[in-house]
Amino acid sequence: MNRDITEIICHCSRDTAKSDHIDIKAIDRRHRLEQRLSVGYHFLIKRCGTMQAGRPVAQPGLHTRGRNKTSIAICLVGGVDAAGKPQENFTNNQMASLKDLIQQLLALYPSAEVKGHRDYDTKHFCPSMDVGAWWKEQTNGQD
Repeated sequence: MNRDITEIICHCSRDTAKSDHIDIKAIDRRHRLEQRLSVGYHFLIKRCGTMQAGRPVAQPGLHTRGRNKTSIAICLVGGVDAAGKPQENFTNNQMASLKDLIQQLLALYPSAEVKGHRDYDTKHFCPSMDVGAWWKEQTNGQD
């Protein structure tokens, strides 16, 4: 199935503290408990920077209401402090992997916009950073 990808949407694992080192299997278990069929994200970037595949890109995600059919979801582990408050605490390795992954995806889907979950859902702080501003900085405003 070819999907018309118009957005790459970044998320954080909102209920994991800076010290938690979860993986795609843990996210999959959590999402199944939330009555989803399987993990809602297409990719997960662990704190060490390792990227793991989740839901196949050919399948719509289960991550951002109203945007799943035309987007690819990337989740960064972390994003909260010990008290569960939003905190941009992603590692340098995660951010380097995020940049690489987005570049790879944009090579396949050049018209896609890079966004954060919080751009679509004001109840969520996810992913604890302004993804659009970060991406513009990474590309020197050339996105």
